[in-house]
Amino acid sequence: EKAKFNERKTAFEEMRAEIIQREDDEQFAKSVAMYETIKSNQSAAMMMDLVAQGKIDEVVAYLDAMKPRSAAKVISEVQKEETQLAAELVERLKVYGLIPSTDEELTNADL
Repeated sequence: EKAKFNERKTAFEEMRAEIIQREDDEQFAKSVAMYETIKSNQSAAMMMDLVAQGKIDEVVAYLDAMKPRSAAKVISEVQKEETQLAAELVERLKVYGLIPSTDEELTNADL
């Protein structure tokens, strides 16, 4: 149990450091501003392409950094095309920065 706890703690600390580094990155901020500036349907299409490339964590980071209204518009556009993906993005936003992404399936006890 202790080894498992330490492994999860290390994963959490690494994830938090990555988030902090990403949020301080000027290029990341420029990308977020771009996503907020273009039409929400265009942002949604671009983000869905990123998800298709396996970059869902990056999409969640963008959505988290966006103004809530802009992010909601993008999620709404995603929902028009892929309801399940929109729901997954909202759920990932809910725990963004709290739970490191792992291949291990989490249970309610972990949340």
